[in-house]
Amino acid sequence: MQLFYFSVDPSGGAYLDSNESKHCIKVLRHQAGDQIHGVDGKGTKYTAVIDAANRDRVSLTILDREINWGEHPYEVHLAVSPLRLRDRFEWLLEKAVELGVTRIQPVICQRTIRTQFKTERFQKILLSALKQSMRSRLPVLSSPIPLVTYCQQVGPQMLFFQANSLDTLGNHKDDISQQSTFHLVIGPEGDFSPEEIALLETTGKGLSLGSNRLRTETAAIHALSSVKLIKGW
Repeated sequence: MQLFYFSVDPSGGAYLDSNESKHCIKVLRHQAGDQIHGVDGKGTKYTAVIDAANRDRVSLTILDREINWGEHPYEVHLAVSPLRLRDRFEWLLEKAVELGVTRIQPVICQRTIRTQFKTERFQKILLSALKQSMRSRLPVLSSPIPLVTYCQQVGPQMLFFQANSLDTLGNHKDDISQQSTFHLVIGPEGDFSPEEIALLETTGKGLSLGSNRLRTETAAIHALSSVKLIKGW
């Protein structure tokens, strides 16, 4: 099933913006009268019919809608240090969406190298991954904040991952299976500093992802996948 990103106005009408319209009309050759499917990024999937086919704007009439389509009954917030290499961070964003993340919070740590990035480009990656993975809720990508600020905001709900912990997610699978919101924290290349670990230990639970040394993006995917495994999907 091909999914489009629908813009839905307060009156209940819907349309495709310029980029989506060009793909719909020029690439996929849809025309007036065709039935298509789309999501609004807010948790709803729609079936609609094309009223007017134009490469700059496709007008739609909604036939059916399904709330919370393709979404988990729990939330996963991922706080992660931006990566030095942009393409690796873009890959992480894509895979995090596929694994069901609901919010991504870049956190600036003492060993973080890249602190600036192009949000507009990243939003396009999130949207593409949303449609590809058959989800209906677009994850929120927040502006970068210092790790200490994030700790103050979230507090003891955090699960942070670092190499020297002797505890694992598996040791807490019974408790985790009952949770409805997860706050996963992944540090930079080079791990958290000793001062940051001390801070995190006062506000959250430190866990290990195994004895192997993992890249930041690999650790993030490992943590997200582990939550999905414990929750059942």
